[in-house]
Amino acid sequence: MNCLYRLTRLFLFSTVLGASWQVQADNLPDYSAIVEEVLPSVVTITTRSAVDSVQQVSSQDFSDIPGDFLPYIMAANNQNAGSGFVFSSDGYVLTNAHVVENANSISIQLHDGRLYDAEVIGIDAGSDIALLKIPARDLVPAQLADNTRSLKVGQTVLGIGSPYSFEYSVTSGIISYLGRRLRNGAQEEETAAYIQTDMLINPGNSGGPIVNGEGDVIGMSSRIFSTTGASIGISFGIPVNVIDQMVERFLTGRDAQSFIIGVETSNINPDQVRIFGLQKALGALVTRVDSGSPAALSGLMVNDVIVTLDNKIIRNSEELDYQLALLESGHEVRVTAIRNGRYFATQFIGSLEAAP
Repeated sequence: MNCLYRLTRLFLFSTVLGASWQVQADNLPDYSAIVEEVLPSVVTITTRSAVDSVQQVSSQDFSDIPGDFLPYIMAANNQNAGSGFVFSSDGYVLTNAHVVENANSISIQLHDGRLYDAEVIGIDAGSDIALLKIPARDLVPAQLADNTRSLKVGQTVLGIGSPYSFEYSVTSGIISYLGRRLRNGAQEEETAAYIQTDMLINPGNSGGPIVNGEGDVIGMSSRIFSTTGASIGISFGIPVNVIDQMVERFLTGRDAQSFIIGVETSNINPDQVRIFGLQKALGALVTRVDSGSPAALSGLMVNDVIVTLDNKIIRNSEELDYQLALLESGHEVRVTAIRNGRYFATQFIGSLEAAP
């Protein structure tokens, strides 16, 4: 009798536990529909060159990272391989500049297996974007998001590429930070404000699409931060608005345009919190206002602290640059700032100038 009781309890426990696992499994996210939609636009890129894409940089270039080790900022690309995605049905393909620079030849394999030689239409090392062309028609282009202004930290993203030549591998994660700027030994500061994610991006993922929950491309995988050379869950992508600007430049010959308000800013340090009547070291401190600029005409002054832009919180100078980079011509900007410990609001229309 006692044995029967124990068996009955065990059966009931197993049934309940199994049902619980099934409920949890049913609640897990399913990205298969998104992947099926995006995969036909993803390509694998092979180049004939032997350029090492790893740069060791001084830890002093990362003031907010402990300096007990020399980090590696890596172009997420192993030798002779990379990823990309179709931009248009008539054969234009996007990838990273570092994937194809110094290449003697470039081959692109489509998702359906077709293989083509590619030519470089445009390449820009500063933004790390390259536009390629293959003699193909009726391709399936990726759907680019309208802009990245609606992105939020914590949103789910997917990355597709060929890490270590494992073609069409899919990884997932969340947006960790918006507007991250990186420095390295070659340049004082990168021109792009990156989308940081925790996806497992590895060598070979470079140039692959980063997509949102609707299957729209919001960025392009570009770099990883690593102490080992492999992914540790800190990766960086180029926002789609920067991609759009560079494609226009490559196809039309016109310089890319950036949204200018006429100020320079810096981050707030702890000593300045008291000096400027702040409660926290948050915001973008205005260090220069150009005479006659939209910011000057709106009343912004040196030592003002910008804390919101179009109702988006600005925590530092990088976030201000990132939000400004997403704006289009004729957009009326609404700014909240702090002056002498008091909040005030202003607005103005920025101008467009050729990006450096």
